[in-house]
Amino acid sequence: MARLTADALVYDLVSASDPQVSPDGARVVYSVGRADREHDRGTSQIWLSDIDGANPRRLTWTGDRNREPRWSPDGRWIAFLSDRVKGSSGVFVLPLDGPGEARELVHHRGAVGALAWSPDGRRSPASPTTCSIRNGHPTARNWRRESPPTMASTRSSR
Repeated sequence: MARLTADALVYDLVSASDPQVSPDGARVVYSVGRADREHDRGTSQIWLSDIDGANPRRLTWTGDRNREPRWSPDGRWIAFLSDRVKGSSGVFVLPLDGPGEARELVHHRGAVGALAWSPDGRRSPASPTTCSIRNGHPTARNWRRESPPTMASTRSSR
């Protein structure tokens, strides 16, 4: 049996967090986190599996911290937060109905958090950043502009 050490507790444990069930109840998207020994920092990636845990598939490969995955109301998109743009926190969307890389909608120098789609896909509460669907694709909007927002995020002071 392997000996339990402080090093093992920090670097050998992997955690799944923030599970989000798809609108149809068939799949779940979640973050998998671990500590990176080489860089001495936490990392996280977004994964997708069937609701029973079968067929797990890693969705993100770029960026050290991909987190807060959220389903679009129609189940066609996954929105998430990422540090892919150096020195900022960004909102990205990933299509699930075909091949494609995640696309950045907006980024902020400060931390971004509390990512959410509105239930009907047409409105969200007032927030610093909102996004809308145009021609079937999410697009970013500044919250002061007139548009029917569908996703909201808030900047965190952490």
